[in-house]
Amino acid sequence: MHIWKCIGDSEAGNAFYNKHSEVSDNFLEIRTHILETALPRGLTLNHNLELESDGSVTVKNYSEDYAGLIQSFVDRYNETTYDNIIEQWVRYDDLSLFNS
Repeated sequence: MHIWKCIGDSEAGNAFYNKHSEVSDNFLEIRTHILETALPRGLTLNHNLELESDGSVTVKNYSEDYAGLIQSFVDRYNETTYDNIIEQWVRYDDLSLFNS
């Protein structure tokens, strides 16, 4: 295709492209089957470790959904970290570089 583009032979380039980009009925059936049987995207959920008052370590488990994912982040980061994130957000939100 690059050669045909360079020499300006659009007819040959279009013919080549159309031949090799055609989707057959067989591939459409395969695509339909894949879309029908596709599973939803998985979530990567990291459980947290907690240090108990007696020195033992326990694993804090969360539900495997978006609520559990959000709760794991809330539990992982303390209020100071949250305040720092918000402070940075406000600081850089005022810059015209980030505003469209």
